[in-house]
Amino acid sequence: MITHDFGVIAELCERVGVMYCGMMVELADVETLFEKPMHPYTQGLLGSIPIGSNERLVTIPGSVPKPINPPPGCRFHHRCEKAMEICKKQPPIIEIDKNHSVACYLYE
Repeated sequence: MITHDFGVIAELCERVGVMYCGMMVELADVETLFEKPMHPYTQGLLGSIPIGSNERLVTIPGSVPKPINPPPGCRFHHRCEKAMEICKKQPPIIEIDKNHSVACYLYE
């Protein structure tokens, strides 16, 4: 199932894959993803969900790159406040454990 509706994901899914610009950035069981998102993009997405009427929503700076000409390295690096030099050069794939994978050098 492909959706941007996290309510639907929470109710219907057991595992969740988060994609950014055509690449998987995080894969985990639904409980883990909602309780401990690791990729900065996943954190931004979950932070943008309105929970209460007085809560300020998180925004992700910048804009999504064109899929026809994606940036090298991590495709999210130009929008990530935690990006390092290696993020600009090589796409990361990191397995935290057998149930949680995140494409982010923060966890290497």
